Amino acid sequence: MIKDYLRITNDPEEIRDTAKRIVKDATINIGGQIRPFYTPLMLSKMNEEILRHLPNATAAEAEELRYRFIYDYWVYGCTVDEEFYLHLIGKSDAVKRGYMVRQIRNVYVKHQNLGAGEDRVEQLENKYRLYQRLKPYYRREAIRICDPSDFEIFEAFANRHEEFVVKPEDCSLGIGVHKASVGDYGNDCRAAFDSILGE
Repeated sequence: MIKDYLRITNDPEEIRDTAKRIVKDATINIGGQIRPFYTPLMLSKMNEEILRHLPNATAAEAEELRYRFIYDYWVYGCTVDEEFYLHLIGKSDAVKRGYMVRQIRNVYVKHQNLGAGEDRVEQLENKYRLYQRLKPYYRREAIRICDPSDFEIFEAFANRHEEFVVKPEDCSLGIGVHKASVGDYGNDCRAAFDSILGE
């Protein structure tokens, strides 16, 4: 388990090795299926975000920052954006612990929802159920695909929308979110559906 080897350190080599283990070991439960937390897409998005903030960074510098940010996420709970806008790069353990970062806020939100009822919390945390609740106020269409029987729903949706956003319904922090189109899959709607369903 990650908690067995995660410890506070400033040693760059230990941070890098720990981050590599986390990438290999971290999983997430998506609809009852255990999947890797760090997908190639997520890692590439982290690199894009690093290069957005530091466009002149070399590939080696960006990779080193990515490992640092993975480590910091699991130790302090901060996202890549928070690393930059809170200027956390190079800060000490004590300083980093003083910030109210994303994961710490999530803990408080869950605490504030205690007693709200499981169904109410489920509706607010599940993107599709929240969309259903707030549908009159959205200006976009959302569909839910869960298994191969949903192909016709997806095909009709893809015919109405050249581009769309794929979002896992019960993840946060941008995990699994990406823009897509059937064109990305050689204009093969079935290939697009199978690939997205398999994510």
